[in-house]
Amino acid sequence: MIGILQNTKRIFNLQHYASGKLLGSGEDGNRDWITLIACICADGTHLPPALIYSAVTGNLQTSWLKDFNPKEHCVHFASSEKGWTND
Repeated sequence: MIGILQNTKRIFNLQHYASGKLLGSGEDGNRDWITLIACICADGTHLPPALIYSAVTGNLQTSWLKDFNPKEHCVHFASSEKGWTND
C-alpha cells in the first residue's frame, strides 16, 4: 500500500494481507496498492527495483514521481490496469 501506516512503512504481499495475519496495521481505505519488484543475487549484485502503479490508461502520473530524484536512485516505473504484474 502506498502511504504511512501508524508512522511506519510496510511492504507485504496480498496473500499475507488477505490471510488476516498482518497485525498492528490499520487501513482507512484511502491507500492504493502498487507492486514492488526487487531482485538481489546471492553474490550481492542486484537489478534496479521496479514499481508498478495502477492506471487504467497505462500512463504514469507526475504526482506519483514528485519525490523521486533520478540522480540519486535508479528505479523503473510502469503501470498496469490493476497495479499488479501478470508475468
